[in-house]
Amino acid sequence: MSSGGEPIVRLRHGTTRQRAESILLNGPNPRFVEPGGLDPARGFSTDRADKPYVYPSPEDYAAKKALNFPNEGGAAVVEIEVPESIVQKADVIVKSDSIWVTVWMNSSLLGLRFLRGFYCHER
Repeated sequence: MSSGGEPIVRLRHGTTRQRAESILLNGPNPRFVEPGGLDPARGFSTDRADKPYVYPSPEDYAAKKALNFPNEGGAAVVEIEVPESIVQKADVIVKSDSIWVTVWMNSSLLGLRFLRGFYCHER
């Protein structure tokens, strides 16, 4: 519970150590483009720490990122605490036929994605 009595949800984000340090210092960057990439992140994807994972866990995702970007300090998982009211406003991510789809509904069992302008503040 937060100091105001609202439930707090722990969320986890798998990434590399270099990116985790940047997130902790500056917050998520919706304009981040991976080395060699073309498109910006446009959001910040997380999983609830208190629910089963529907697709790779944050640890597995971090390990894959670390393999793809070996100069970024290895795997890391960022864990944040967010008020339940904010979590309920996030988009839900589901996996269908190996394609990631953002669904405009709420669920406590699937991944959550915070988009720029919707609780992922621009820098």
